[in-house]
Amino acid sequence: MGSWDVGATIRFFDTNKDGMIGEIAENNGVDFISIRMLGYITKGVDDTTSEEILTWAPSYENYTYRSTTTGTQLIVDVEVSNEWIDFMNKTYPLALQRLKEICER
Repeated sequence: MGSWDVGATIRFFDTNKDGMIGEIAENNGVDFISIRMLGYITKGVDDTTSEEILTWAPSYENYTYRSTTTGTQLIVDVEVSNEWIDFMNKTYPLALQRLKEICER
C-alpha cells in the first residue's frame, strides 16, 4: 500500500495485516526501483526505531528489469542480515514465482 514515487512511504502486509514499512529510494520508471526498508508493522503500529530494527535498517531491495528476446528478466538484489538469509532463500523464490504467475496472466 502506497505510492511508487521517490521518497514515498510504502507498506507491505501479510495476511495478518502485519508487515514491513519502507520508502522508495529510487524509481526511474522504466527498469529500476529501489526500496529502502525501514521497519516492521505489527498490529497496525510502525516500528522504525526499536533496537531490533536498528540492527538491520535501513536495508535495500533493488529490482532491475531487463528486456530479453523471450520477455522480461527480473533481477533482485536484497540486503539482509545473516539471520534472515535462510528464510529469504526459501521464501523469496516462492514470492517471485507467484509474481511471475500473476504477470503472465
